[in-house]
Amino acid sequence: MIIKRVFSPAVKRGAFYCELQEFRAIRGWPKIDAAKFLAELKKSLKPGGMLGVIDHSAEAGSPRATGGTLHRIDPQIVISEIEAAGFVLESASDVLRNMNDDYSLGVFHSEVRAKTDRFVVKFRKPDWRSVPEPGSPIFGAICDPFPVQRMAVAA
Repeated sequence: MIIKRVFSPAVKRGAFYCELQEFRAIRGWPKIDAAKFLAELKKSLKPGGMLGVIDHSAEAGSPRATGGTLHRIDPQIVISEIEAAGFVLESASDVLRNMNDDYSLGVFHSEVRAKTDRFVVKFRKPDWRSVPEPGSPIFGAICDPFPVQRMAVAA
């Protein structure tokens, strides 16, 4: 798989998404371009393939740099970057949420270790076969941003 060749440290370790943002040279990890990583990941998945992400939540609106300092990331950053790479958000779960988490502490701090607020999201690589053909009855309903105006004009 090409991803193993290009991004083997992240794949072998099962890196958290926040670590794609800020790798420490001390660990000997190469700087990884998140957009390139996601493009390679998308290329390696078959149509309809799933991508799951579990990571430690940062406070909403936190900058990307929080990934390198507290090892946390705002879930919206993850969702927007993965969607921008062409994946579709399939679902999200609150199963690992902890509303009592102190977002100001790093995930390795003794007060929150193994008790952090985490988010779980599942994305799908679009399957070209699931996109309706232009002219089909459901094409307008799914792909046309102005179906009401078009129906009024056609009538």
